[in-house]
Amino acid sequence: MHHPRYRPSNLIDYSAGLFAAAGCDGDKPAAIATALVEADLLGHTTHGLQSAPAYLGKGPRQSLLGRLHAQPRRSPRRLVNR
Repeated sequence: MHHPRYRPSNLIDYSAGLFAAAGCDGDKPAAIATALVEADLLGHTTHGLQSAPAYLGKGPRQSLLGRLHAQPRRSPRRLVNR
């Protein structure tokens, strides 16, 4: 059976367009799309484009796009005492 192959850059552009159309603004659509495609390329398909419906609100849960934060809410813990 023949499975179509797509260039990663085309997948990023297409999925970023979907995220932008869903209301994601700024550089977030491209960042999300890049992370999902890279996950697929690394073999982590459960964290790749198959999770796009959750971001778009097309799955059993509501859209994740409104809950994404570019900045952490608190500073990271120190792992080493000095």
